[in-house]
Amino acid sequence: MAYDCVIDEHVLLIFDETQEYLPIITLMKYFCQDHREIPVIVTGSMVRIKIQRENHKSGVNHNHFLFPVGKINQLTIYLINFEEFLLNKNKILYEKMTSSYISKTPLNKTIHG
Repeated sequence: MAYDCVIDEHVLLIFDETQEYLPIITLMKYFCQDHREIPVIVTGSMVRIKIQRENHKSGVNHNHFLFPVGKINQLTIYLINFEEFLLNKNKILYEKMTSSYISKTPLNKTIHG
């Protein structure tokens, strides 16, 4: 961890697994007000579930997830399969593999290796 680094508009801050500390979502509202120039990504695969559980425990009955208004751009990211990975990583290999599959012929050993 680098404690002597300067955090400015050239540094991307990433807060991962925010479901482990839900107040970070509220804190981001204030961070945005005070440091709008600094890019921030906040991730958490289980944030919605964790907030719903916490609300249920405290007796709050929200049937939907609440974000600080006007401060968050939400992006849902899904896993990709091997075919999608290969198409984006090596289009030539993808085309050879697809062609081999369609023609039901094995890839040559070099390509397969």
